[in-house]
Amino acid sequence: MLKVLVVDDEAPIRQWLQYRVDRIEGFAVCGAASGGQQALEIYRREKPDIVVTDIKMPGMDGLEMMQHMKELRPACMIVLTSHEDFDYARRALKQGAAEYILKTELNEQYLAQILNKAGAAIRRREDDGRGEEVRRAERFLLRLASGEHRDEPPTESLARRQGASWRDGLLFAADVWSRDGADLAWARRFASEMPGMQNLVVAPLGHEHLLLAGNLPSEASYLELVDGWRRNMEFHPFVVGLSDVCYRLARLPQALAA
Repeated sequence: MLKVLVVDDEAPIRQWLQYRVDRIEGFAVCGAASGGQQALEIYRREKPDIVVTDIKMPGMDGLEMMQHMKELRPACMIVLTSHEDFDYARRALKQGAAEYILKTELNEQYLAQILNKAGAAIRRREDDGRGEEVRRAERFLLRLASGEHRDEPPTESLARRQGASWRDGLLFAADVWSRDGADLAWARRFASEMPGMQNLVVAPLGHEHLLLAGNLPSEASYLELVDGWRRNMEFHPFVVGLSDVCYRLARLPQALAA
């Protein structure tokens, strides 16, 4: 659910927007303000994903408010304007607004179209961010396996900075090889769906080889993982090298090298 802040000094428009946004699937109004200063207070508190705002308002206008918001944190800005205020809308777009809506064209269908377009862009950015974090974690795992961090044993804080969520506690590492790579997708899925599996990082090493590392809740879960690999190897032509368990992140490079 994406959070929307509505800002307009005209009560009928503000109330109409509140009512209509809440009727559009995937969006919820987190606050409504009649001016820029009040909107900033709500913005700090609620951290909305999208702001739908008028430009010309008494006191702090929409352009000044948007500048302050941009300095606090990014959000998608959608500007309400009239034909007379089109120069303001153009300036708002230059300042980073994603869209503008002419008040004369404002209706539920058009509002839904604009919000859904903004929502899709937000989700793409989030997916791109998560994708980059996954790639950073993969690269970190490969560096640990290569011995690059031998003089700087990994810690929880270092792992987080590198995109991995591993923690001190029961950890394991594994190498998986498949002659033609056909069963690596199954191996990845099997590991990720293990009961209790947490913080799994899977790094591909070419077409035929995977490295895995993650946390498990208990030695019983580790033994279940070992047994699962063993039982399924007769149906899936891969080879698994599974480390002994380790209980501190600092020991993970040795587990990967074993």
